[in-house]
Amino acid sequence: MTYIVLLNWNGWLDTINCIESIYKNIDKPFGLVLLDNDSNDGSVENIQKYLQDAKIDYFYINEDNLLNIQKKSFLFIQNNGNYGFAKGVNVGLKYCLCQDDCEDIWLLNTDAVIEKNTHKKIREELYKNNSNGIAGSVIRYYENPDIIQTIGGGRFFPLLANGKLFYKNSPISILDNIRFNAEVKKLDYIMGASLLIKKETLKDIGLFDENFFLYAEELDLCKRAKEKGWKLAVGKESFIYHKDSASTKDKEGLFFYLLNKSNAYYVKKHYGHIVALIGFVCSMIMNLFSDVKRRWFKDSIRGYIDGYTFC
Repeated sequence: MTYIVLLNWNGWLDTINCIESIYKNIDKPFGLVLLDNDSNDGSVENIQKYLQDAKIDYFYINEDNLLNIQKKSFLFIQNNGNYGFAKGVNVGLKYCLCQDDCEDIWLLNTDAVIEKNTHKKIREELYKNNSNGIAGSVIRYYENPDIIQTIGGGRFFPLLANGKLFYKNSPISILDNIRFNAEVKKLDYIMGASLLIKKETLKDIGLFDENFFLYAEELDLCKRAKEKGWKLAVGKESFIYHKDSASTKDKEGLFFYLLNKSNAYYVKKHYGHIVALIGFVCSMIMNLFSDVKRRWFKDSIRGYIDGYTFC
């Protein structure tokens, strides 16, 4: 059975829309774990009101009381702080791993919605091969569904300290014009907006690295999985519709700070100090040639330095 893990932070309306799409479009039994990262916008109250009005059975609990909790079909966990993505999600993953009926865990962004075949097709792809450990979806823009945000995830280039989403901003028709399976083999990571991972894979490689606050945590997870021999897969007919960067919308300075901090930490962790320094120089040069990134150049520099000197 799949356990679906959602992480809310000050986005209760998106989260409600996501939950609605899950209950509307998944027929087989599933477990649902919703975590709230100490929101201050009334998220907990608004989500609980929706669940009660929709007559959805759920159990609300603080993270401190999780140790002896029995299995619940819908567990709503209140985290004690804004932990960011990695630590926030890990609270729920630990619960899922303790459930005997858990076969795989689906991380789904709360600013996304699914359709009828989304879960079925991603799960079929995950279990096509015993060596598959993590699977993703074709992610389409919520506001413009004919355009692809990414096919599964992306590539990452350590010497540039930057990544690129796979086939970003391509028309959906591209799926019929590429050698899909061959292209997917080039992926370095599956995007966390829709990431299905086998329980045995997660137990093998461990949880998310909590030194990542936001961005690159799934890149690190997938690299560790690939180093252990697990393969990445993408469900060609598994579609999610994603509202781009909802957590940092209208906060460009924060976005570039966190992105560069995570990228710097990732490169140093996996490739060492010298590659991280080369990546810093290359990344900042690229920023200077971008009209958008140049506006937030100081935030990018500060983020990279903080990520490089962290740990």
